[in-house]
Formats: sequence, C-alpha cells, structure tokens
Amino acid sequence: DKGDLDGALVMHKKCLAIEEKTLGKESLSTAITINNIGLVMHDKGDLDGALVMYKKALAIREKTLGKQSPSTARSYNNIASLMYKKGDLDDALKMLNQCLAIREKTLGSDHPDTVNTNNGIAIVEQAMKNNST
Repeated sequence: DKGDLDGALVMHKKCLAIEEKTLGKESLSTAITINNIGLVMHDKGDLDGALVMYKKALAIREKTLGKQSPSTARSYNNIASLMYKKGDLDDALKMLNQCLAIREKTLGSDHPDTVNTNNGIAIVEQAMKNNST
C-alpha cells in the first residue's frame, strides 16, 4: 500500500496556494512544495504532470539559489529519474550529468548524493547499451 497519494496531492496543492499567496510564486518554500507535488504525480504515474512541476521547481531554484546549488541539483536528479522512467535515456543522462557537475563542485566526489548520481549515470548508460544491442 502506497498510502493516500490523492490525499497527499490535495494537501500539497492547498499548501501551494497558501505559499504562493503569502510568500510569492518564486519563493524557495513554494519551489519545495511544487517539487513535492511533482513527486506525488510521479508516484501516481502522471509523468507529464510531474515533469511540469519539476521544471517549475527547477526554474525557481535556479533563480533563487543559483545554478550551482545542491537543491538545484536535486531538481535535475528528479527530472532525470522521470526521463528514465519514460524511456528517454538521452535526456536522463543529460540531466544526471548536470546534477553530477553541481554535486561534485558543491558537495565533493565522496558525498553520498554525488555517489548516488554516479550510480544513476551507470544505470542509464547500461540501459542505453542494452537498448543498442
């Protein structure tokens, strides 16, 4: 049982409405909630809707935190995961490489998030190799 994804989505959307009204549409809190909506949509299988949310969160994070923030890298990672699930391995690899560049620069090569990104790249490259044979 995955829990109540529909209920989670309703709650996140309520939070988003409040945050947009009180904090603005481009606050970091708003970006986090938008990302959370994307995560729930992703879990529900609404990959197109999730992608829209992930891209919105990415745009806000890039604007508020910069393109070299670990939080921005997290958005790239989420988009990569979704692209992998859709079978778009080229875009998944592109997103993971952007994520890796940020994480290596900001967290270092031994950080667990950086190592996870390297693992993700290996998985995508293996899938690309398997698809080409």
